[in-house]
Amino acid sequence: MKAGHTYCISLWRPWPYFIAVRLKTIETRTTWLRLPEYLIGRRLAIHAAQKVDATAVGRIFAATGARMAIPREYADMPTGIICHAKVHNVRRLNSLIDARSALCLCEGDAGICLTDIVRLDPPVPYRGHQGLFYVPNHLLGLEEAR
Repeated sequence: MKAGHTYCISLWRPWPYFIAVRLKTIETRTTWLRLPEYLIGRRLAIHAAQKVDATAVGRIFAATGARMAIPREYADMPTGIICHAKVHNVRRLNSLIDARSALCLCEGDAGICLTDIVRLDPPVPYRGHQGLFYVPNHLLGLEEAR
């Protein structure tokens, strides 16, 4: 961990907004063979990428049966870091409860379980990257990265 920094992950919109409003409390990754257990107990910043996932509503319905309309403002919302959360746990996912918390079908995926979500309003302008990357704590209003 880089001193004075917090890990960050960039997500296609509207997924980061569902985290910011606490509808999605598990972020998933299908390609992670090793679980990033070093994240447990740390804060993770959530970055809204420029790209929009047009399949989000269909995937949410397939996983949970919930019909969800994405308000137009989700596509129009600014990019950047929109929230940060504490990583409660990192584990393999395998249940319908996991699918509801992740808002997608996720059996066997790596799941980053989030709590204590803090929305940043306005979002912090920042250029995202693939994978995990660092952002300075002062941008998030954090003194320490824990």
